[in-house]
Amino acid sequence: MGCIYYTILSKMKRYLTATFILIFLSPLILRAFYDGKIIPSGVSPFSSPSDFVPQDTMLYQGFEDTFPPSGWDTLEISGTQGGPNPIPWCKNDYYAHTDSFSATYGWGYNLDGWLRILSLDFSQVYDIQLSFWWISSYTWHVYPYDNGDLFVEVSTDAGATWDTLWTFGDSVCVVGSGVTWPWEDWVWYQSTLDLSEYADMSNIYIGFHVVADDNADIAIDDVVIDTASYAVVEKETETSPYGTPFLVLRPNPVITYSRISFYLPEDIYLRLAIYDCTGRVVRILKKGRTGRGYHNIIWDKRDEEGKESAPGVYFCLLTAGPFELRKKFIIPY
Repeated sequence: MGCIYYTILSKMKRYLTATFILIFLSPLILRAFYDGKIIPSGVSPFSSPSDFVPQDTMLYQGFEDTFPPSGWDTLEISGTQGGPNPIPWCKNDYYAHTDSFSATYGWGYNLDGWLRILSLDFSQVYDIQLSFWWISSYTWHVYPYDNGDLFVEVSTDAGATWDTLWTFGDSVCVVGSGVTWPWEDWVWYQSTLDLSEYADMSNIYIGFHVVADDNADIAIDDVVIDTASYAVVEKETETSPYGTPFLVLRPNPVITYSRISFYLPEDIYLRLAIYDCTGRVVRILKKGRTGRGYHNIIWDKRDEEGKESAPGVYFCLLTAGPFELRKKFIIPY
């Protein structure tokens, strides 16, 4: 009988030991050595990542009141009205994404006109995102009739010179702003543009610029400029000597490629990598000492072997000195 009790107790002891290892040690082992890749200390792909927390909407404009709105202007270079909707830019109730009105530029001939946001102050913000809804005709502006474009442009010298950030006639611009290509006639789309490279600057102008001839109506609505602060996980000290970096990934969902933007408050060693939802390293995008300032990296959805990543949930993780920043994103089916 004693032998039987001894055997049972031995088996129970082995069972409890195995259970302890499974429950308490397996996550640590998996986290450190998953798929033969070392996951950075403190990074936990198995828990929900800390996304950025919106801090402030700097601007919202739905064109429901006075036109042009306060802080905006219109500038007409040339043009002859061709249809019922007037030129240049005006408040119009024929098209509206929300509420009753939008900003509309009617079709016509030899058109060159601007709707501009004046004197924006980005000197105290970091992550800056411009989003807007737009509607027009692919047929009359892209194919088969390439009769003009809507451009989004930025000026850092009060409108003396302009840099083009986006146009609905270019597939790379459209897809990069989160919209499918080709887009459809008379369907509202939302585009998002990253303006973080203009952080620390003031007196910034943003222009919605129409250049066209015998085209179709163009309308925009619900223009938003957002800034954001970021939830940062510190590994060592509560007060870091490095300041606060940030991480942005656009567009999300990722259709063809994603632009990963990040800011470093000083020269620092970093690691930037993509993980899938199981914690496997998909691709290390950057590793090593990197200078202070804003940086941008384009990821084409491919892994270390050059294979395109499958649809699913992924994480972008930036480890920089005592900080870790994580961003969840999706590759859609």
